[in-house]
Amino acid sequence: MARLQYLERIREVMRNKYRLTDKFALIAALLSPVDADEDVRQFKQAKKERDNLTHGQDVAEATPPITMAQSLVRKYVRLHLDS
Repeated sequence: MARLQYLERIREVMRNKYRLTDKFALIAALLSPVDADEDVRQFKQAKKERDNLTHGQDVAEATPPITMAQSLVRKYVRLHLDS
């Protein structure tokens, strides 16, 4: 009984809460369907590197995840403004 109540509470709290990657994938699919798969792949990689950095793991200093994230944000802001 307690387990079911816990799971129901989690469903209630998490309703309408989407991960950042899910939100990015939706935006990419709407604004650039041709490039969406590759852009989502790059976004996931940048996020993974950012997560590793945040958790104290080693990351390549030559290509910080912020560079790819900035590039993708600029692309999709431009596409949004042009639409």
